[in-house]
Amino acid sequence: MSLSLVAESTGYNGATAPCRLNIIIIGAGISGLCAALCLAKAGHTIAVLEGRADLQEIGAGIQVGPNTSRLLIRWGLKSFLDKAGVLPAHMSLLRFDNGERLGHFPYQAFGSPCYDIHRRDVVNMLHYATAPLTTLRFNTKVASIDPDTTSVTLNTGEVIQADMIIGADGVNSLTRNVVVGSPTPA
Repeated sequence: MSLSLVAESTGYNGATAPCRLNIIIIGAGISGLCAALCLAKAGHTIAVLEGRADLQEIGAGIQVGPNTSRLLIRWGLKSFLDKAGVLPAHMSLLRFDNGERLGHFPYQAFGSPCYDIHRRDVVNMLHYATAPLTTLRFNTKVASIDPDTTSVTLNTGEVIQADMIIGADGVNSLTRNVVVGSPTPA
């Protein structure tokens, strides 16, 4: 995949935000990178903070359904999806207890492809698309979040202030704990 693929995307509507914000996104998984890409394309300044040293995403295969693929294609990522994913022709719904077939439908009925793809490939695709448009900081662990000053303090003591903070920090989320007072895993 070449950088020109992302840069030449014409499917994104190109709308820019009337007020450009400095945004911190905590977490560089699928959700964090999608938010970063969309917001950067709208003209915001994005810093993605990731506690891990790299994007060694754990997990296995996932399904990128038609609504999600429509969005990723709009962002200029169709050739990557076509290269890394498999296009199933249809889906059958079966009862767990007896295998009875409850439904069957072709994916073409939804107007956009459905892909079976490895989670790591999705994260790598999003990282590739996001990297030229954002600041991605690895080995950057957030120690605390201050909603009153819209700032984060890193475990190094560095304080970063922004106009907005988005929590995409997954299971055992620090952000969730700050917002709802619950450390309950996702």
